[in-house]
Parts: sequence; structure tokens; C-alpha cells
Amino acid sequence: MVEIYAHRGFTGSFPENTMIAFKEAVKIGADGIETDVHITKDGVLCLIHDETVNRTSNSKGYIRDMTWEEVKKIDVSCKVLDGRYGFCGIPSAEEFLDLIKTSGIKANIELKNGKIYYPKLADKLVDMIRSFGIEDRVMISSFNNASLVRLKKIAPEIKCGFLKGSPGVENAGLYCSEMGVDYYHPDFKTVTPEVKRECDDYGIGLNVWTVNDKPALRNMMTLGVNSVITNYPDYAIEVRNEVIK
Repeated sequence: MVEIYAHRGFTGSFPENTMIAFKEAVKIGADGIETDVHITKDGVLCLIHDETVNRTSNSKGYIRDMTWEEVKKIDVSCKVLDGRYGFCGIPSAEEFLDLIKTSGIKANIELKNGKIYYPKLADKLVDMIRSFGIEDRVMISSFNNASLVRLKKIAPEIKCGFLKGSPGVENAGLYCSEMGVDYYHPDFKTVTPEVKRECDDYGIGLNVWTVNDKPALRNMMTLGVNSVITNYPDYAIEVRNEVIK
């Protein structure tokens, strides 16, 4: 069965990468949550998509230049949905992984070390995942392929996937297999039956992003990808129920 991952939580209806968005994704029955991890000036892992807080809050600045005490005071709900949910802070990775452990849901965590390389990010995340004992329910992805190759060496038990936008990777199955990772995570618009066959030939899983309309969801599920990442996990569940009838 195709799994459904809520993109930055249930972002179709709640502020992205917040605990309310994560908890609502759990509540409606998503199989997993996709999120993004950065590291603060004082070494705390926190979940936000951008390198700065500029887009999602009324504050400004880079996460790498702020302490955790500064970061956790920032409200990332004020620019979306009229702030109707009140204050929504930037979660720590520890808060998020505790939800993963207690809820039984899965996680797809993107290392945000492409534009800014955080030397200790992967090591700290691996240590935290192991401390929660949820290595079998977490996959790690990144656009920085080298960081994932290194991560697989220090944590071979954790599944990893290469992120890729357009135009995609030619013979992605062979490429991922030779690089030692488990999954290929492309923009869904680049995925064809041939891409699916190439991944199947080398035992590489296929997790696609970000699939938000019902026809595209239906197409990806009919194709048989491993998972879809979507802002609308509620719609995706409806489509999956239709497809598997």
C-alpha cells in the first residue's frame, strides 16, 4: 500500500513545521510526517524549512546565528491562516521525535545542509534517533548526496533517500544502489513508469514530492510508488481508498 507522508505536517490547514501541524497529521491517519532539520548557534536541532525565519515569521535572521532560547520565542503562525491557532513555535527535533515514538507514526527528515553545511547536523540527528529507539521508523533525505553517503557509513541501519528536483536522475535505481542509499525522492512530475521500473530493478524505493491534487495523487498511487508526500494528507487518504477498492 502506498504510504502517505504529511509535508511539513498537515500544511494544507495548519502552519508548516509546527507541532499542531504534526499532531493533526497523526490525528487524521497519515502514515508519516515529512519535516526539515537545522541546527541553532548553540547546537539544538530544530525543525523549519528555510535557513532563515523570514518567510514564516515576523522575525528575521538565520537559524545558525540564533540560540535555541531565541528561536523558541519566534511565532511562525502569524503569516498564515490569519494566526488563528495562536502562537506556534519552531519545534525542537526532540519534541518531534517524541511524537514519532509515542504515536507510532513514521518520519522522513530532510537534512537542510545544501545551502548551509552544518558539520554536526547528521551526527546529532543520528544520536537522537538512536536515543529514542526509532531507527526503523525514520528515513533521512537530502539534496546533499555526499552527506547521505557519509550518514549511511555512521548509521547503516537508518534508511536514506536522495532528493532530486527536475529533470531527475537518469537510471536513478542504479545511481542510488551504487551510492548505497535506499530510496530515490524525486519531484513527482519527473516520475514515469520507466523511472519506477529502473528503481524496482535495483531494489530502490520511490518516495515522491509534493503531490497535492487528486489526479496526480491517483496517478502516483496507481503507478505504485512507495509513498507520496503531500500538503493534503486528508485528500490523499481519500484517493488511496478509491484506488485500492
